[in-house]
Amino acid sequence: MIARWSDETATAIEAASPADRDAERQRLAMVWVNRLKDLLEEHPELQAALRAWADQIRQDLPAVQQTWVQHFVASDHANQYNAPHGAITVHHHGAMRPEGQ
Repeated sequence: MIARWSDETATAIEAASPADRDAERQRLAMVWVNRLKDLLEEHPELQAALRAWADQIRQDLPAVQQTWVQHFVASDHANQYNAPHGAITVHHHGAMRPEGQ
């Protein structure tokens, strides 16, 4: 099943236009996150093997693809809502003021 998913993922990325490949990779990454979460919920005994597999994949990537940096900036009285890797992070910079003050 995982081999089939892997093949389907590679095919979908290759089929996307060059301009759309990054967006397709990001979309499929979230699909994989959900698949792997489901797999671990049903088979928690696979956690060590899955971690080793993910570590190996990271090591096999070119150095420039082994690290990702996200930089978010909020200023003035802005509220910022980010979803890195599917989690919501809420940052409130400065004091929250009631409307009209």
